[in-house]
Amino acid sequence: MIVLGWWPAQRQQATHNAEVVFTELWPENARLTQIFEAYSQSLFGVRAFMASHGETTRRDWRIYFQNLSIARRLPGLGALVYAEQVPRSQKSAFEAAQQRDPLLIADGITNFQIYPDENQDVFQAITYMEPPTYRNLRNSLGFDLSSEPNRRLAIEKARTSNQVVTTPPVQLIGSEQPGYIL
Repeated sequence: MIVLGWWPAQRQQATHNAEVVFTELWPENARLTQIFEAYSQSLFGVRAFMASHGETTRRDWRIYFQNLSIARRLPGLGALVYAEQVPRSQKSAFEAAQQRDPLLIADGITNFQIYPDENQDVFQAITYMEPPTYRNLRNSLGFDLSSEPNRRLAIEKARTSNQVVTTPPVQLIGSEQPGYIL
């Protein structure tokens, strides 16, 4: 009896507390939803750009990024990244082609390598990243997104669902800050 009398009172208090927290957090939740939607729309725009462009070059990617004014429109976005799916059999040729890319050379990057190399059959290598001045450019290019479980799971879910998927907080490459990747 004591337990039964205690439970409804505790449940009622917990429900009240949850309602207060929900009411207080609702404006922030709505703002975060709007931000997520804006980021998602930018990714759908990128997908349309890539689909309409055939083979997209680093120069195309940079021009697209500059014309979107993403830094102004989506100020919380650190960088816009494209990861190329590279079969192991094409890894060396892909790296050599990246090392010859004039824009990478102009950015001072001449040693593009896919990493880490964990003997998988296919890599998801970060190939394009804008803006070029983003703090992690040198560390990020070539990183295999599928080498980390949370990133790999998000890639797989996005590919199978054809929807935007967010990772749980992950350690950003070359940074001490955690972040989310869409």
